Amino acid sequence: EHSDFVLVWVGAGVGLAIMIGGRLHHGSSGAAGEIGYLPVPGVPIPRDVSRRAKPAFQQLAGADAVLAVAREHGLAADSAADAVRAAIAAGTTGGPLLDELARRLALGVASTCVVLDPPLVVLAGEVGQAGGAALAERVQHEVAAITLVRPRVVPTGLTEEPILRGALRTALDAVRDEVFGSTVG
Repeated sequence: EHSDFVLVWVGAGVGLAIMIGGRLHHGSSGAAGEIGYLPVPGVPIPRDVSRRAKPAFQQLAGADAVLAVAREHGLAADSAADAVRAAIAAGTTGGPLLDELARRLALGVASTCVVLDPPLVVLAGEVGQAGGAALAERVQHEVAAITLVRPRVVPTGLTEEPILRGALRTALDAVRDEVFGSTVG
């Protein structure tokens, strides 16, 4: 329903898809959306990213960080998604873990939103899906608390092969442009 939005992917890594005018924005070098590399306060910032150092925002909000926060809150899990699901199942006892995760995610979401000002942010990836509306609402609240923008934050509705679906959509758009773009007068 929106032609402008951002999708924040939270799993083993952290990524971002930027849709502007219904088109995926790649940036001049193709690195638009590498939000894992966003410098954030309180996290060591790697100086030589070519050496495979773990990017700053990924250190703060990626799956390893989610598991560490879960352990701090007394929740043991095999995966970040399981930790988030356990927090939701725990009700008010799991709330502090979700609150901390939302604060961490809000730093990246807010940084993106003050530049792009999208009306919508979609949380995806294993952590975004597992957190569902409970996590999305918390992220929305945190973003509104630290920025001037107030995008709606929702969990993804896609459950099967979202990366493959996106790649196919991008390929179809490129083919349509190539085939039909040159015939329009």
